[in-house]
Amino acid sequence: MTDLLELTLIKQHIRTDRDDEDDYLKVLAGASVEAFQDFTNRTLVDGDTLPEDLVDDEVPMNLTIQQGLLLLIGHWYENREMVTLVDQVVAEAIQVVAVEQVILLQLYHHKETMVPE
Repeated sequence: MTDLLELTLIKQHIRTDRDDEDDYLKVLAGASVEAFQDFTNRTLVDGDTLPEDLVDDEVPMNLTIQQGLLLLIGHWYENREMVTLVDQVVAEAIQVVAVEQVILLQLYHHKETMVPE
């Protein structure tokens, strides 16, 4: 499990109060962070990390990235058993779109916060 997403927030997002799937939700949370990092070639770190403390490829967690991760988790939670190839292709397309949105919003946010030298 990653410390970047709180289990209570994930449960609110998928609208459950059950405790018997906590371990599964933790796996999905970790997988969502890995998907973001693999797709962006960036390392996701705590949102409280100051810009001057970021190292090389690190990007701080923000609300936009958090929402993208929650979208992936919610999708994986609802679609854990694909029954057809079409369903799988659609699910993968949704994942790509969600991650692309996160990347674009992160790049936009980074551009807006850059200070000219």
